[in-house]
Amino acid sequence: MRTNRSQWRLYSWAALTAWAVLAVLPSRLVAQVSGRVITWGTNACFAVAMPSGLTNISAVAPGNCYSVALKADGTLVGWGDDFAGTLAPPTDLTGVKAITGGPFHFVALKSNGTVRVWGDLTLVQSVPTNLTGIRDIAAGYYHTLVAHSNGTVGAWGTALQAIAVPSGLSGVIAVAGGGSHSLALQSNGRVVCWGANSSGQLNVPAGLVDAIAIAAGDSHSLALRANRTVLAWGYNGWGQCNVPANIAGSVVAIAAGQAQSLALLANRRMSGWGNSYNGALDVLGLSNVVAMTTHYEHGLGIVAEPVTITSQPQSITNALVGTNVTFAVGVAGTPPFQFQWRKNGTNYLAGATNSSFTLSSVQLADTGAYDVLVTNLTATAVSTAATLVVVAPPSIVTPPTNQAVVIGGNVSFSVTAAGTAPLRHQWRKEGTNLLNATNLEYSITGVQTNHAGNYAVVITNAYGSVTSVTATLTVNLKPVITNQPQSRTVLAGAGVSFSVGAAYATGYQWRHEGTDIAGANAPSFTINSAQDGDAGSYTVLATNQYGSVLSAAATLTVTPAPAASSTLVTNFGQSLVFVPGAGYVDLAPPASLANVTALSAGAYHDLALIDDGTVVGWGDNSASQASPPLGLTGVGRIAAGARHSLALAGNSVVAWGANNVGQSTVPPGAASAVALAAGWEFSLALRENGTLIGWGTNNLGQTTPPQGLNVNLMAISAGQEHALGLRSNGTVVAWGGNTWGQALVPPNLGAVGAGLAAISAGGLHSMALRSNGTVVCWGWNQFGQTNVPPGLAGVTAIAAGENHCLALKQDGTVAAWGQNNYGQTDIPVDLGGVIAIAAGGSRSLLLIKKQLVALPPQFAPGAGFTILLRNNDGSPVDSTRLAKLEIRATTNLALSISAWTRYTNFVLTSNGWARWDDNSATNLPWRFYRVGESP
Repeated sequence: MRTNRSQWRLYSWAALTAWAVLAVLPSRLVAQVSGRVITWGTNACFAVAMPSGLTNISAVAPGNCYSVALKADGTLVGWGDDFAGTLAPPTDLTGVKAITGGPFHFVALKSNGTVRVWGDLTLVQSVPTNLTGIRDIAAGYYHTLVAHSNGTVGAWGTALQAIAVPSGLSGVIAVAGGGSHSLALQSNGRVVCWGANSSGQLNVPAGLVDAIAIAAGDSHSLALRANRTVLAWGYNGWGQCNVPANIAGSVVAIAAGQAQSLALLANRRMSGWGNSYNGALDVLGLSNVVAMTTHYEHGLGIVAEPVTITSQPQSITNALVGTNVTFAVGVAGTPPFQFQWRKNGTNYLAGATNSSFTLSSVQLADTGAYDVLVTNLTATAVSTAATLVVVAPPSIVTPPTNQAVVIGGNVSFSVTAAGTAPLRHQWRKEGTNLLNATNLEYSITGVQTNHAGNYAVVITNAYGSVTSVTATLTVNLKPVITNQPQSRTVLAGAGVSFSVGAAYATGYQWRHEGTDIAGANAPSFTINSAQDGDAGSYTVLATNQYGSVLSAAATLTVTPAPAASSTLVTNFGQSLVFVPGAGYVDLAPPASLANVTALSAGAYHDLALIDDGTVVGWGDNSASQASPPLGLTGVGRIAAGARHSLALAGNSVVAWGANNVGQSTVPPGAASAVALAAGWEFSLALRENGTLIGWGTNNLGQTTPPQGLNVNLMAISAGQEHALGLRSNGTVVAWGGNTWGQALVPPNLGAVGAGLAAISAGGLHSMALRSNGTVVCWGWNQFGQTNVPPGLAGVTAIAAGENHCLALKQDGTVAAWGQNNYGQTDIPVDLGGVIAIAAGGSRSLLLIKKQLVALPPQFAPGAGFTILLRNNDGSPVDSTRLAKLEIRATTNLALSISAWTRYTNFVLTSNGWARWDDNSATNLPWRFYRVGESP
């Protein structure tokens, strides 16, 4: 069937050659308007059944059974029966400005002046190479024509007569191709024809010198004259040359088909004559046509779309006076469009004839409703009215004025302003917005000194803002409390001071519990020696000529003086530990610790031995390991393990705390003990006979020394899972866990002559102190805990923690090394006065002898000089130290200290200070003193 249809179509063209030319000048250019495509005539080849929605088209070209439309964007769309598969527009073809078609091929003129041909090129041949600068194109049956911009004509194809361009032809501005003939329109209005002349189609009527457009049918020709009339010549068998008389003077475009002619009239309707077979001339009912063409038995046209508003002008309701405003409208339809803007529906605005309209420097009188009339070839549309409201920014009518007020009084600032409502107010002080100050008036009640300054108001509306002039507030001041007296807590007998900051005050009166204190009339008030009766509430009344102000109350709390003590316990390292069920536990030593003689540190709890033979514990108490048994006294030695504690009272061992492996179950054999050691979960006791007994966990033999080691012991130490023993011959033995060599004694320490004086077992490492004051370490060293600092000497005591080491030197300072994850080794090198040390899990304990400090000598005429000594922490001086104190005095610094006079008669004052009175210096102008303490 496909072959039969193709043969039939080919026969139709062979018998009845027909094609079409859009004949407007220039004839193939894109129309200056675009619109919707219309069709008429036969649809036997589907050339009339165009795609839906075919709009915004600027040119059309029909073929035999195929049609092509040029879109306004320069691309093409085709439809119909492409029986040869060659008529569809090339997909890469863009930038087209004109199209034309023959029976079996189409021609496109691009905006760059080049030409593209497609279809059955066996009949019409392809475009010659280097063909540029083209201004017009035409397609015949078997040939193609082009008009060059230089006025010459190019032709190619298989219709030899039709492509035989006359020699010397020039000045051509348009071309048209017929069945076997061609036409050229010259710029002088003349028409030149060549090719077949079987029907007189080349016989141009005499006197045709004003042609403005041409068209060629199968065997007839048309010309449109400047007077809008049409001339026709050639074959007239179907009346195609019988131009209707009633169209004279109104024709704007012409087209010639196979045996029919068409004219587009000025009223945008069409007239047709000639063969009307299959509806080829069914154009009488069409209107608003802006372009048309015809072919064999069908035609194509472009109908102008009526104008419609696509986007309305938008209201502007906040145009500031003096600014520019623009209204704009969006339209659709067939151009060209004419615009006319109006105000209030009747006032046509001169010069406002574009799609947008701008009013420059608007004034209040420009307020109104603006719309636009939009007209094209077919219709007129009116936009909705856009409202313009011209507004004014605020302006100050009455500004705020300067004010003066006595402190504590009330004051108000006010302003009046004009401008488009609503007006918003924001009062400012020194340029900074005031909170909630947004009214016409700004009031301050109870004016204070900080209210003094410069005030202004910023007034805003939706269209602008204005700032008033500055109004100054002057405050006549009465006293103002700037720094309140602060509460104090002091020890009984200590001095204490209160002070107040009061601006502008010229007088003061301190009060105790509301009663004036005689003579207390200064900004500060001092009590030299606070007693219980001084406790209570203190205030001060500050005054000047404008008034007075009473301060807030400050409370003085007088606490009893702490017990006298010559020692202080301090902690370096971990200060908090999380204990399941108890939360975070404080590891800091109790502030009330006094007169401590020995320390022992466990995993997370610590013990202190007091000089009265009692024990104090602190830290982790989850197993009651920090709570010594009630009534425990007479203790001479202590030892803290992981979660249990030991004490030696006389020769009896007391244990408390965790007992999960029996570490707190003291065996009967521990009687006559002289020393103790507590490991992780085991306990050791050294007996008078130089042997030891152990209890608790023994998984690594830590409680049972190997045969031969448990003799002649004079000191013991327990680590995490190993133990050390110091023999009377100065050697060390070790047993228990040895994973890291902690129980592998260096050879030179286990032989006679080692000269060891002390031992200490850490977590997984060991320490030994030689009698020459040097230290040796061995065992686990991940944190450098066995790396004894170079040059360390003069050591008198050692302590091994879990992963760190301590060494107490003769000068009372401490060396520390090893793990420092909690600062346990961050002990200041210049911290002196240390008399004992202990190392726990991740902390270090130091027992420090409190330092005495001397106050400047006090001189009383007739009574001499008084020397006062106190502990550096303010605590009372231990009375046992008085006998160790001495003072030397002289009036001649050139003398040696041995020549100074020595005194020892210190006494203890009621507030715990050591006092010495030099009654022999009542008449001396000066005196030099040195204070010392014997060991």
